[in-house]
Amino acid sequence: MVEQIRFDLISGTQIPERWTSDIDIDNDFIGSKYNAKGIQALRVTAAHEFHHAIQYGYGWWGERYPYELTSTWMEDVVYTDVNDYYQYLPDYFVDSMRDFI
Repeated sequence: MVEQIRFDLISGTQIPERWTSDIDIDNDFIGSKYNAKGIQALRVTAAHEFHHAIQYGYGWWGERYPYELTSTWMEDVVYTDVNDYYQYLPDYFVDSMRDFI
């Protein structure tokens, strides 16, 4: 298998592979497994998924955890009053050794 490695000609550092992405979002969030519903669910989902699109533009470097954690954080940065991510917290207070993903 041949792996193509690109280098920045000025700095000499390796340039990671980058991807394009698209975002498909539910149009009504009826029956959603998330706490937020309707327009609030749309807002935090858009913030979360748009952050993933930005991340993919930089490339993918291993574990899923930091990507999901920072995209969930972005939900709160953009829409501080929605707090959909609060639904994840009780399980981690019960078992602090549990993986986030």
